[in-house]
Amino acid sequence: MGLKLKCVWAKLFPLWVLTLATACATEPEIVRTGFEAPRYCYSEFVGRDAVTCYLTPRFGEENRLVGYTGPAPYRYPRPAPPPPATLYAPDPVNYWVKDAELISQAAPVPPGRTVAPPPEAALT
Repeated sequence: MGLKLKCVWAKLFPLWVLTLATACATEPEIVRTGFEAPRYCYSEFVGRDAVTCYLTPRFGEENRLVGYTGPAPYRYPRPAPPPPATLYAPDPVNYWVKDAELISQAAPVPPGRTVAPPPEAALT
């Protein structure tokens, strides 16, 4: 009995090793080895697998960073913040305008349609 079980494990072990090697070989595109240009990949809002890669890190989107090759994103100099927006108030006026009162009117009839006649009870 023990010899049979040992023989089964001996047949399954190469299959298990082959499966493990195949699973490790199918890494996502983000994880690469070798000398390549640095890539910084960020997840998109489109779907679960939507990933876009850039040559430089995108500051302000650190929480969407999926993976990178090359130097760490914090090693790049952060861009200067934009200057604060200058707000301008409108010119002051010394008068006011009242909007016209709403006048109830029948709704317009779309082209190609007819208006239904009023109910009989409303005519009497």
